[in-house]
Amino acid sequence: MACYGDITDSLALLPFEAFRKNYDKLFESCIDPSILAEKLFAAKFITESTYQDVTDERNGWGARRKLEHLLKPCMAAIKIDGEKLFLFLSILRKIGVITTTTLAENIMRDYIGINVPSWFIPPETQLLCLPPYVVTMPNFSEQKNKKVDWHSTPFYSEIGGYKLQLEVVANGYGDGKDTDVSVGICILKGENDENLDWPMNSEITVQLLNWMEDNGHVEKIIDHYNVPITGRSLVLGDVPDGTCVIFQFISHLELNGNPDMNTKFIHNDELCFRIFKVNSLTALCSLLL
Repeated sequence: MACYGDITDSLALLPFEAFRKNYDKLFESCIDPSILAEKLFAAKFITESTYQDVTDERNGWGARRKLEHLLKPCMAAIKIDGEKLFLFLSILRKIGVITTTTLAENIMRDYIGINVPSWFIPPETQLLCLPPYVVTMPNFSEQKNKKVDWHSTPFYSEIGGYKLQLEVVANGYGDGKDTDVSVGICILKGENDENLDWPMNSEITVQLLNWMEDNGHVEKIIDHYNVPITGRSLVLGDVPDGTCVIFQFISHLELNGNPDMNTKFIHNDELCFRIFKVNSLTALCSLLL
């Protein structure tokens, strides 16, 4: 269920030099290059040839050379597809390299020039595409001017749950047209649909994240229980259907935040959203009965 192949959104590109400043912290962590190679290969950061180079003991390579051989293609991938940084940091966390936020904070502080909020360090659920799950909308101004809808990488409501997707209308929709950012949740055809209750009956908590700190986010609950879907058959292919939208999630004027409140919701023309949690109202009703 991991969405390694789905991570296609773009964050601001991370220079290799910014990572090199923190290189030694990786080597000091006693990381096993073979374990890292296995995870990176599974996540499609490295080729099979690179994986074999690192795991073949006949090469006689030391740990540092192996790590450098692994990290160079990772940094190249991040330069092309910035959101892969979330995936890369998730892998480091999973194998125990990142036990605190220090490494990731240093990397990003060197790049974007501000203190990185703790939400930027991906939770373990990021690898599984489960809430809490962070997605990044790039090129906000362009999408606002072109009046196009943006869809996030898919995620699941829970293990064995509904396959969902965040929809963002930069120029607003309905009552928010031309003045606000509209945000909605779409249902996609998922691998668990045969075992789920239809229509979906849930509350999804979505946050527009504050770049200044892990506090002061814009948080709204999207109710997904009045959706005109009579059954699973209406969720066709990967075309979003049954979308529930908050027309006025945040006004365009509020995106730059408030210095007095230490808030800022747009940086490098990007908005970061966190699907914080999904509460199943069907499950709650079952408990109350």
